[in-house]
Amino acid sequence: MAGPRQSLVVVGEGTAVVSTRARTCARWGAVPALVILALAIWTGVQGLHARSSLNNATSHLTRARSEASKGHLGAAAEQAREAEAEARSAHGKLGGFEFDALRPVPWVGRQVKAAQALSAVATTLTQDGSGLLAVAATSPLAGDDTGSAGISNLKALSVQLKLITPRLTATATAVTSAQSLVARLQGESLAGPLARAVDKLAPTLASVGKQLAIAQGATELADRGARTGRPLRLLFLAQDTWELRPSGGFIGSYGILEIGNGKIHMAKYADAKAFPFPRTPVYPPEPLRSNEQHPWALTGAGWWPDFPTSARAAEKIFTLAGGQKVDGVLGSTQQFLEDLLRATGTSLKVRGFPDVVTPANVSQRILYNVELKRPHDKPRKKFLIELTQELFNKLGTVHGKQARAGLGAFNTAFNVRHLQIYLNDPRMQSVFNSAGWSGALIAPRHSDIFTLADADFGSDKATRWVRKHTTYTVSRAKNGRLVAQVDVSMTDFGPRSKINPDYDSYLRIYAPPGSVLVDASQHKLDVRTGTESGLVTYGAGQDVLPGNTKVRHFAYYLPSSVVRNGRYSLLVRPQAGTPNDKITVRILLGKKPFVRTFTSNQGDQTITTSATGGPTLQIAPDAPWNLVQATPITAKCQITAKQPPALPKNATIEQRRLSFIASQHAIQPQLDKLRSQGCEQILIHYTKH
Repeated sequence: MAGPRQSLVVVGEGTAVVSTRARTCARWGAVPALVILALAIWTGVQGLHARSSLNNATSHLTRARSEASKGHLGAAAEQAREAEAEARSAHGKLGGFEFDALRPVPWVGRQVKAAQALSAVATTLTQDGSGLLAVAATSPLAGDDTGSAGISNLKALSVQLKLITPRLTATATAVTSAQSLVARLQGESLAGPLARAVDKLAPTLASVGKQLAIAQGATELADRGARTGRPLRLLFLAQDTWELRPSGGFIGSYGILEIGNGKIHMAKYADAKAFPFPRTPVYPPEPLRSNEQHPWALTGAGWWPDFPTSARAAEKIFTLAGGQKVDGVLGSTQQFLEDLLRATGTSLKVRGFPDVVTPANVSQRILYNVELKRPHDKPRKKFLIELTQELFNKLGTVHGKQARAGLGAFNTAFNVRHLQIYLNDPRMQSVFNSAGWSGALIAPRHSDIFTLADADFGSDKATRWVRKHTTYTVSRAKNGRLVAQVDVSMTDFGPRSKINPDYDSYLRIYAPPGSVLVDASQHKLDVRTGTESGLVTYGAGQDVLPGNTKVRHFAYYLPSSVVRNGRYSLLVRPQAGTPNDKITVRILLGKKPFVRTFTSNQGDQTITTSATGGPTLQIAPDAPWNLVQATPITAKCQITAKQPPALPKNATIEQRRLSFIASQHAIQPQLDKLRSQGCEQILIHYTKH
């Protein structure tokens, strides 16, 4: 039997002998490669089609949101149905055999599974969302006739809101499921476009979830108010933002708001300064106690930006001083009055006064009639009392478009904390916490957080002329740790007067647990360090004269837990009662700096960016002098070194910091090597010797 034919192939200057059989095998061996190539091309084409469909779905959802904001629920429902169709199309394109064939492939399969999961989520959410809008569009609440529910007609409002409850519950469940999926995907290694999509989806889902919780909270409150019998009694706190306090403003007036038997009724409204002190003296925390020089009064209860804490303090003072038992607390600012009047297109004629109150002059008329007019009315806040009563009377007469606009004003007010509510019933309070109505200050997981609380200690209206511009910068220090720098610029633009002698305040910065102050040298006054609501606080006082500007600077190390899988997350929470203040965020951790400026009236901001500028060092939690206090992570790179010398239990933070630096120096060559290898997370373990 003859052997195989030989062929001579010249390769450069050498020769090689290749058999015909080998060439045949090579030819047939190329077939799988060609199939894979064709599959990749087809997958890419289908992927582009899916991407186009998802982009179309996004456009329809944007238009749906715009129509809904105008009150055109029917048009919004139609756009949502179009979005649902596009989402279904995208999911179908990503569910073909060509994609399923790639699922077992390492890394590639992970991308395919993530894309398919995201498209499934998009389909479910658009389906539930379009159904919810369709039901809402047929509700009498969407009508423009005078027979639709007014804002304070709680019986009619409760009946109409219950029509959408089943759809509301289904959509909320879908959003919760989607949030769980996104949280899981954020822990996986995804390609750039997918990773960015997941990062964008996380805050969007949080926002949608919050809006759904708001609707559930409104339904809960309307249902409670529609019942007959004993009404829900709330201690109503009118907070004056021109005398700023951490909770939103100085508590100048108070009332008893009754919600029940189908209506909202202000049973009592009076001057908080005339409210007696508790029979058994109660004293506030420092430095408020030193500033007030007297026992705690109802007017000063808003010492915390966490409204539930301030509300409980107000309720305690109120009952100890002889006030009736209440079911909770509702805080409001004069900004809410302005926004509500503007939304409903309402002006008010106040009984016994020549004033016609409009959205443009409500704050000025309150200032004149309560503070500037001579002689003062008796009681001094008579104008404010009559204005508030007239407003609640007016709420029962607005219907149709006016009512929907008014409800929108309530929604906005709760979002930016012009309104905040606390209830003693834990079940109802949990609903309002989810909706963001409670003003609770809650530390997010695996995220940085920044908020501040400024308290005007002057007995004046200086805050009216003060504007703040806060710059929050996050970068990486030379030792590899993340460092946050806060610069608060305060300017008093007003002329010197009896109600603007100066701006004397106490400022607190709130940072995530595990933060360590590293720069207090620029402060002329001592910085007071503490903890509140599970967060670290840094406080300092300042005094700004009219026509002048002062800047307060804080710098502190952040815990490494704020970076997860190479992504840095931040929640910015503006202070209640500061709608005109500006905040600039600068994140200098990725290849490109991230910069965003916004006003406090835009509400909470959630930011996620790349953090690939260098390694994150973390001390293992088994170290007895651990400074980081972060959740253990699965580090890409680890170092095991000898344990540093034992420190006494009463060692100061400075001694512990120096010990950390000395220990780091001992393992510096290993750190440099790991950095050169591109390690982003370095976990340092210490072993006893």
